[in-house]
Amino acid sequence: MNNLLKIMKYDWKRNSVAFTTFTAVFAIVQLFLLFSHSLLNWNANIVYIFSSVGFMVPVSMIVVFMCRTYAANISSYSRRLIPVSGGWTIASPLVLGAIALIILPFVFYGYSELYNAVTGSSFHVLNPIADSLSNLAAALIIYFWTLLFLTIAIQFSITLAKSVSIKKLGPWLGIAAFFVIQMVVSWMDKLLFDNNGNNGSFNFVAETDSAANVISYQVELWSTQLWGSAIMQAVVAAIMFYAMVKMLNKRVQL
Repeated sequence: MNNLLKIMKYDWKRNSVAFTTFTAVFAIVQLFLLFSHSLLNWNANIVYIFSSVGFMVPVSMIVVFMCRTYAANISSYSRRLIPVSGGWTIASPLVLGAIALIILPFVFYGYSELYNAVTGSSFHVLNPIADSLSNLAAALIIYFWTLLFLTIAIQFSITLAKSVSIKKLGPWLGIAAFFVIQMVVSWMDKLLFDNNGNNGSFNFVAETDSAANVISYQVELWSTQLWGSAIMQAVVAAIMFYAMVKMLNKRVQL
């Protein structure tokens, strides 16, 4: 654990300036959108949609941060000489990114409540899933795991590309490996859990009250397809993690 903390501290110091700069710019843009309704008389509904979609940017940046940090670490000769196992090298950017991914939904919720207070709107982004605490927990877990699995798959592809002795072949092999992993996982998911034409994602059930002109939603998150798929992905991720450790240890020995 001490080795992991040391590497995380090293990774954070190297990326702290870029991370802080991006956070500051993102906060300024969101604050501008927050007060644009009163300052520029922009439509509050449209602005909120743009603000919500804007939160996908930091999600994407966190995934990019994890992958770029990992790629830089395994390419750095001095970093490879640090006397730690390959597992810590893989885990360090994952843990740092995971912390940010966990915090972000709470930031989004706080922003939504602040937006309602400033604009007088009544957006409740969690209504479809917050009918129970278990549904809310399930949504957060699935959101977190989906991004983490994607990152591990990219890390595996990067490791494979860096482990090939023929440099020109490496990048193409890594790209091919990533798409093959996605196709195989999708095929296994459909084969094992798609019993009734469902793809294992969130199931939305809409109920319309035409008299009151209201549409309410329910989200089914505790389904065999969804969690069976997540467990299968966890097994695949464990296999990829083990393979990455073996490849990294071999690179150090070389």
